Amino acid sequence: MAKSIDAIFKEIEDEFTAASESVANVAMFEAAMDVGEQWANDIIILLTEKQIKPPLQQSTIERRERSGLYVADVDTPLIESGLFLESIEVVVRSYPGRGIYRVDVQISDDTTQEERSKISPQYLAFIHEYGVSVNGSIIPERPVFKTAAMQANAKAPAIIQDKWKRFLNSGITVFSGNKISGKTDYDSSLPRTALSGKNLSESIRIGKIRRRGSDKFIFEWM
Repeated sequence: MAKSIDAIFKEIEDEFTAASESVANVAMFEAAMDVGEQWANDIIILLTEKQIKPPLQQSTIERRERSGLYVADVDTPLIESGLFLESIEVVVRSYPGRGIYRVDVQISDDTTQEERSKISPQYLAFIHEYGVSVNGSIIPERPVFKTAAMQANAKAPAIIQDKWKRFLNSGITVFSGNKISGKTDYDSSLPRTALSGKNLSESIRIGKIRRRGSDKFIFEWM
């Protein structure tokens, strides 16, 4: 039995809806990745350029000078061995069926006990973010994550808008048939393979801060 005109138009409408949702899903996921990269780079700048206050106490600087075990300037807060900064990674989490993505920065703990030197990166992050007083000694709060999050949030709308414009300006082809898919020639430097074979309802580790050379830190995609 031949299909009616209304049925044919309904199929076409459903195909375009499915394809547009697929394209929008990829666009928003990659926008979330861009925001995560910005967040990580803001953390690197805050720490390596000594924008997090207060400065180190003279006793801490002298201890570092005696040990000689520091990778940045001797008076750079939160960067001594570099392990803390290299433990920071970016994660994208999705909310299934809602097209909403959440970007998080977290501390990984894939170092060995020997590398941690009895202090885990998570604990180090906590005491410096919020400050702590132990046996009369005070470690002041240096809220690098909160500060970087505020900066990234301020930049996020422009990042998302730019990503969406680049998707709209790319070539998009919709294929009809039993399987609906969207294809784009969008030229992205982001690792599109992060989407391949992944269930976006799960958390995806998209990148991590790495040390390059003796004192240079960069964000690197996973």
